[in-house]
Amino acid sequence: MVVGKLILGGLGLGTAAGYAKLVHVQSLLPKTSLAINTNSSKKGNKDKKIIVVGGGCLGVSTAYKLAKKGYSVSVIESRSAAADECSSCAAGGMQRSNPMVSREKWVSVIKCMFPRLSSIVLGGEPEKFNFFQISFLKTVTDPHFLRWISAFSYGSLFPNEDLKKKQGEMLKFTDFAIDEIKNTLESDYGVMGKKSGYSQRGAMALVFSDPSQVKPGAKNSHEPQKIITGDDIFKQEPSIKEMTHKPTAVRFDYKALAADSERFTKALAEKCVTDPTLDVTFVYDTKVQGIDVNSGHDGLPSISALNTNRGVIKVDSDTQVVAAAGSWTPQLLALCGLYAPVYPLKGYCIPMQVPKNVPEEKLPSRIVSDEVVYTSRLGDQIRVTSIGEFSGWNTKPDVNVDKRFREAALERMPQLTEQIQSHPTRCGLRPYVSDGIVLLGRVELFSNLLVNCGPGSNGWKICEGAGEVIARLVANEDIDKPLGFESEYLSPKGRVVSAPIFSKICLSRWQIDM
Repeated sequence: MVVGKLILGGLGLGTAAGYAKLVHVQSLLPKTSLAINTNSSKKGNKDKKIIVVGGGCLGVSTAYKLAKKGYSVSVIESRSAAADECSSCAAGGMQRSNPMVSREKWVSVIKCMFPRLSSIVLGGEPEKFNFFQISFLKTVTDPHFLRWISAFSYGSLFPNEDLKKKQGEMLKFTDFAIDEIKNTLESDYGVMGKKSGYSQRGAMALVFSDPSQVKPGAKNSHEPQKIITGDDIFKQEPSIKEMTHKPTAVRFDYKALAADSERFTKALAEKCVTDPTLDVTFVYDTKVQGIDVNSGHDGLPSISALNTNRGVIKVDSDTQVVAAAGSWTPQLLALCGLYAPVYPLKGYCIPMQVPKNVPEEKLPSRIVSDEVVYTSRLGDQIRVTSIGEFSGWNTKPDVNVDKRFREAALERMPQLTEQIQSHPTRCGLRPYVSDGIVLLGRVELFSNLLVNCGPGSNGWKICEGAGEVIARLVANEDIDKPLGFESEYLSPKGRVVSAPIFSKICLSRWQIDM
């Protein structure tokens, strides 16, 4: 079958072979055509076919937005269900703010990675808790990581006006994206919100320094904030009384929203299937393991086929391909001879149902964080999240890192000791873009390739907005004026670049970890 339009995401390319072996592996893949059929009873335009490969929050939101515009969409997912990796591990915050690459963030990363050396060279106190962790064997031997960390370091230490402009437009885009996902959560009398543990109770960031020096407001944020001190902290959030070390003040983003990204994505996938006006089909357990490239329009290369474990998906000359593969995006694009400045940052998460044997006043009622551990109340579920680990594409928790994570969680939430000790840790890979700006738009080096990835920390909140941008690009609709930001500053232009030899080297290196 010839596929109309194609969107790639969450490909499960952790099994991507090194280049020499890759050729052999691809030769062993099934050569039969893989038919991707949409539901003929749905109302989508069969001449406007799209395939979304990837069932995470970005992939499902993109399918939803495209289906709303009348496209007939098939979602291809390497796992057995939607939202089974990164989307299942997020804290759920939806603040109108963006973490920025900066010298302060760079110093924090370096101090965590090299605690003794950095204290001598950079000065100051060592980090009390190493939020950032690193597996040196898997990173410093990986040319892709070395290129990524070099770009991250340069942008952090020497920010230019272009980066500052991108950060401003990224914040405008985040405002738009929050409104988009808020509308989805509150639609249909709040059905999606109820399914997703939607919270409008704000978020608290704990402060342990002199409260007289704490002022409201944060860099690169449009979120209204007030400072709470003294006993008012415990009146507003009684669960903080249980902490081993009490804060001196709280930065309270009192209008901040939150939701469970896993349940949201699964509920949205269900809506895509059950809503008779949306023509979306999900196909699971299908992995893309090779990509064929031919000469396309204007002499530029064009993706012509996707080789999967179940057969070949043919892509005709009019097909557009959007890489929305999360942390797997650089491995996906390497198969096309491209470099993407994205590296996985592994997060740790302990999800649990609200315990019945703990009094309600001792349980968190919103997101409470101290920039080390985040505890989120999302309906009938509590999530404890932390850690940013650089260790390749491995999604298993490191035993030693997990131990430190649990110790930190117990120190902050001792009333949840039984739950923290008994529930397993999940890990998800955040797609960390080196400059902290989402990769969103057309890849100018290919005639039919687009990308939708990143930015990394707290990125799930932009999924509906990013999906809308992709849908408008595919439909050739205006973006900047109606949506309120300059999309060119989010474009992959100049960031996703041609690197055929480098890609072969990286593919070979990644095979060692398989």
